[in-house]
Amino acid sequence: MPCDIDNDQDNLEVYIDVLSKISHVCSDYIDVNHTIIAGDLNTEMTRRNSLHTIAFEEYLKNEGLLLCSSCTDDEVLITYMNEFTGSRSKLDHFIISENLSSDDCRYYCVHEGDNLSDHIPFVVDIILSTEYFNDIQERLFLRKASWRKATPCQI
Repeated sequence: MPCDIDNDQDNLEVYIDVLSKISHVCSDYIDVNHTIIAGDLNTEMTRRNSLHTIAFEEYLKNEGLLLCSSCTDDEVLITYMNEFTGSRSKLDHFIISENLSSDDCRYYCVHEGDNLSDHIPFVVDIILSTEYFNDIQERLFLRKASWRKATPCQI
């Protein structure tokens, strides 16, 4: 995603174009019931006057998607740190379809191990209830999840 730069109309158009491309990819899979999109979206939701944030919020609304952080009590303070400039922000997000939203959704950063990136690894935990079916491959009896029947658990 292009960086969130104030008053840069060309940059905003590229940002909106990338969101549109994500929508097109998702629409190619009309038989998919659950959607999870994760990554560096280069805008922080606290930037209320940012054109990127406004475009991103409109995208979420139009696509029926939620920020995973909206379904958790845990606060993710930062996902990006630039040691040289001292910049810290929450640019990385998990986006989920509304049918994955549950009270048991958790979103958090992992501050362990050697990380050579300026982005902090982040994780989403979503507990799903699903049915299983038996699949025979190469004469092995395998138990596989029937993801089309998965639903969020309310615990």
